[in-house]
Amino acid sequence: MLRRVLLVVLVSGGLARAESLGVREVVERAVRQNPALASAAADIGIAAGAVRAAAGLDDFILDAGAQWTNSRSATVAGSPQQTPAADDVQLNLGVTKPLPSGGSIGISASGEWKRTEFLSGIDNPVSSTSVTYVPSVSLNFSHPLLAGAGRRVARAAQARAEAQKDVATLAQIQTATAVVRDVVSAYWEVVFAAADWEIEKAAAASARDQLERTEANIRVGKLPPSASAEVKVTIALREEAALVSERVLLDRALDLRELAGMDIGADPSITPTDALEVVTHTPSIAAALSGARERNPDLLVAKAREVASIVEVDAADTRPTLNFSVSGGPSAVSDDAGDALSQMGKFKTYNLLASLTFRDALGRDAARGALQSARAGVDKAKVSTSQVQRQVDASVARVVAALSEAAQRVAVMEPAIAQANLDLDGERARFEVGRATNFDVLRRQQELTDTQLRLARAKTDYLQAEAALAALTGDILDRFGVSVFGTKGPTPAP
Repeated sequence: MLRRVLLVVLVSGGLARAESLGVREVVERAVRQNPALASAAADIGIAAGAVRAAAGLDDFILDAGAQWTNSRSATVAGSPQQTPAADDVQLNLGVTKPLPSGGSIGISASGEWKRTEFLSGIDNPVSSTSVTYVPSVSLNFSHPLLAGAGRRVARAAQARAEAQKDVATLAQIQTATAVVRDVVSAYWEVVFAAADWEIEKAAAASARDQLERTEANIRVGKLPPSASAEVKVTIALREEAALVSERVLLDRALDLRELAGMDIGADPSITPTDALEVVTHTPSIAAALSGARERNPDLLVAKAREVASIVEVDAADTRPTLNFSVSGGPSAVSDDAGDALSQMGKFKTYNLLASLTFRDALGRDAARGALQSARAGVDKAKVSTSQVQRQVDASVARVVAALSEAAQRVAVMEPAIAQANLDLDGERARFEVGRATNFDVLRRQQELTDTQLRLARAKTDYLQAEAALAALTGDILDRFGVSVFGTKGPTPAP
């Protein structure tokens, strides 16, 4: 009796206030609140920032500067030539455009204004002033001819950043897939725990009904008083099983809340609104393998990392350095600004500079070592991709087998429920006419309970296997309407 009262208290004070949730609602909360997904989204933001930073390699570069020098000095007796005062103003402005192939081209302009005071002579020094305008314009071009030449090498940072962004994007999809799969599986465990609790409560109620029948027969003298003992023991055991089932239901609800990032609150219980309803269908292993090889998130991440490793090989450059540069343009010198500009237009004065520089590290161990490491990295990435491929294939085969088994179990157990109910009704009828004992009736009740639990477990296993297969084939996010930051996949590796 104490256990019965305790069960009533738990039911009225527990799940009566429980939060009612469907599987899609839980998935939505998990996607919104799961910390692993939030971290993955931050990784994409970091990678996107790196892509933008690498794009800066193609930005125009503006250089500007100004300098003013003012100097004054005391005269020295006996010195024949002195400059007691000098002013110098220099201005420069230039624009450079980096070239994707590794070089750069630009134009720069500069101007200088000088004013100098001279003092000449010893006995009767003569003062004079010189003003000079020095403008110039220069067109500049430089480019590597060996090491550093070519977009593949010169813009390796951009390719590296894009590859890492692809990895981060696919890693977020990978994380989202795992989160949704685990949350869906945990939700069905809650549904099964709730079904188990209901079945155990129904079993206890069925035993209490048998006790009433037994006590009625005892009152009319058809059974001895001891006949109720066996039933009372069974009632106690089944009520205890119901209490354990309720505790398991609470544990499964807590597991689900933890996975989905949901708050615990005053009452952590969950009342699932989705039932264990399945329409069994087992896909062929060939179709499942085909889908997994195209869209499995783990495999896509591995392939993206393989592409990222190939970028490092492209970036490695073992050639010696040979750089060419040329610059030139008009300049002028005059004591009049207008005349200086006129000289510039007539190209009376100009400067032209061309250079070719070569540099090579004998042996090139650093460059060749970097290339060797990059190639080894590609080999390692390919091995990792192959390993992931085998793991995915094996997982698909296992899950398809589990899905098929669960479907067959459902097909076997569903008609058995009707048979178990029919057996129980027949046993009860025989009990009423004295042709069966309490043991026979209680056994039939337990058979019905076991059949119901086995069917519920089979349906739960089917739904969990279905979610696992959808995760392996990359379909689970679409199935539950989950959208993540991006979906761009990597360029297939050669």
